[in-house]
Amino acid sequence: LVVMGKYIPQLEFLSVVLSDQPVLEPHERFYQRLLAEDVIGTENLLDEAKTTHTLIEACALLVLPALRLIEQDHDRGAIDPEKRQSMVVHLDSLIEELLEPGQPKDGASIALLLNAGGVPLKVLCLPAADAADELAARVVAAMLERKGIAVSLASVTTLKGEMLDLVDEVQPDLICISAVPPAAVIHARYLCKKLRSRFAQIPIVVGLWNAQGDLQQARER
Repeated sequence: LVVMGKYIPQLEFLSVVLSDQPVLEPHERFYQRLLAEDVIGTENLLDEAKTTHTLIEACALLVLPALRLIEQDHDRGAIDPEKRQSMVVHLDSLIEELLEPGQPKDGASIALLLNAGGVPLKVLCLPAADAADELAARVVAAMLERKGIAVSLASVTTLKGEMLDLVDEVQPDLICISAVPPAAVIHARYLCKKLRSRFAQIPIVVGLWNAQGDLQQARER
């Protein structure tokens, strides 16, 4: 099964789950535990990352790459929609605990960013399309809040038209669209076009989290 998973793209997840090679990257071991529905294993890997890295580094090291792998394997048919949903829910519960609001902020590293009016910068985080995008947006929002930035976060259930109304309501200094590859560029581009048609002056940042391949082409699109 391991050999099949190594050479047949649709079965690559078998190689990830069953491999005992110690050369796996931290995010690959984390994804392996997610695939195996190993709750204790994933918690241990997160705890281990938190002891040697900052919170934002732990998210960049494990959470965002795992989200990309979930979407990548689902997109090519290696995992079915039910498995994808269960993995996203599992990851969501881990992130909920990791980013619980009662935790102290980053102490001396906090840099309160101000807009031109001298008040805290306001950022609106939007998911590009689905639950994985919303999960990534939640991570980004939590990181920004820990830096003293005022953040609003939209749900994936929010319709695109309602997102435009939310921009009117929040009046953000910047909009951050979170999108998890591989289908991220299409959805992010569509949302950008909708936003730009109505809000020409608000800067828009697109996070293609853990994206690979031709990033220049993605940027142009």
